[in-house]
Amino acid sequence: MLPIQQLQELIQGKKVAFIGAGVSHKRCIEQFVELGAQVTLCDQKKSLDDFGDYADTLRRLKVNLSLGEHYTDGFAGQDIIMRTPGYEYYKPELQAAPWRRAPWSPARSNFSSISAPARSWP
Repeated sequence: MLPIQQLQELIQGKKVAFIGAGVSHKRCIEQFVELGAQVTLCDQKKSLDDFGDYADTLRRLKVNLSLGEHYTDGFAGQDIIMRTPGYEYYKPELQAAPWRRAPWSPARSNFSSISAPARSWP
């Protein structure tokens, strides 16, 4: 099975939150939606328009949004949380996530070595 097929098997139908829409997440958000994940973008920006040109992509992909001061509320109910390298793993909001699984940082991952379960990625 190809790595992309392994990824699809792991995330299809899953609720996946991305913390931030920086360089390391933009393409991943698109790919996860294309592979069948239900994506929520959690970001401190206050509105969709604050994403500039990327707002059109988010609209087209029908990404759920959790924005502004309480953006971490979007962590609730997620199967996987994708954090950026700059979002510290030990932040209380992340540690309080009800599923208590290690979130995955795409900047530290290798798609060619994906293995189940998805919830164990550091």
